[in-house]
Amino acid sequence: MVEEVSSLISGFIEMHENFLSQFQEVGIFIDLMLLILLGFLYALFIWKLHRFVATKNFLGKYFEKITQSSNEFTTKLIYLIEYLIISPFLIFFWFLIFSSFLILLTEIQEIKVILIISTIVIATTRMSSYYNEELAREIAKILPFTMLAISIINPTFFNIERVLRRLDLLPLIFNEMFFYLLFIIILEAILRFFGFIFTLFDLEEDVGN
Repeated sequence: MVEEVSSLISGFIEMHENFLSQFQEVGIFIDLMLLILLGFLYALFIWKLHRFVATKNFLGKYFEKITQSSNEFTTKLIYLIEYLIISPFLIFFWFLIFSSFLILLTEIQEIKVILIISTIVIATTRMSSYYNEELAREIAKILPFTMLAISIINPTFFNIERVLRRLDLLPLIFNEMFFYLLFIIILEAILRFFGFIFTLFDLEEDVGN
C-alpha cells in the first residue's frame, strides 16, 4: 500500500516537473493556488472544529433530546455508545486530519514528533475544556494558527514539490498513531471521571472559576 502510494506520488511529481518545464508561468500560478488552497483548508478545518473539540460535552446537545424521551436503560446505552464508540472515533478523526495537515505544512521529518505535537494540542484543549471552555477554544485556535503562520514565513513552504513529496509520509501515521491516540482516549476517560465526581459533589463551578 505504502509502495503504491509512493509510486503514484513520484509519477505525479514527474508530471508536475514536465508541465512546469513547458509552461513555467502557468505552472507557478497553479502551484501558488494549490498552496493557498492548502492553507485555506487547514484554516477552515481549525475554524470549524475548534469549538467542537473545545466543548466539554461536545455531543451533549445531539443526544439530549434522545435521552429525555428514553427510558433509563436506553439512556445508559446511549451514553455508553457515546463515550466508548462515538467520542473516540471523533477524537481519532480530529487527530488524523490535524496530523496530516502538519505533515504537509511543516518540514518535520519524524512522524513521532508530528504525532506528539498533535497529541499535545488535542490533549491540552480537551483538558482545558473541563476547566474553562473559553480557554479551551483559545488554545484550539491559537496553537494551530501559530503553526500555520510559522509554516508560511518559512521560504520552503512555497515549494509545491516539497508538499507533494511529503505525501509519502501520510500512510506512516497509521503505523505510529495507536499509542498517542490511546493516550488521548484514556485522558478523556480520566477527565470524564473527575468531571462526574466534581458534578456529584457540586464542585464544578468552584473548579471553573
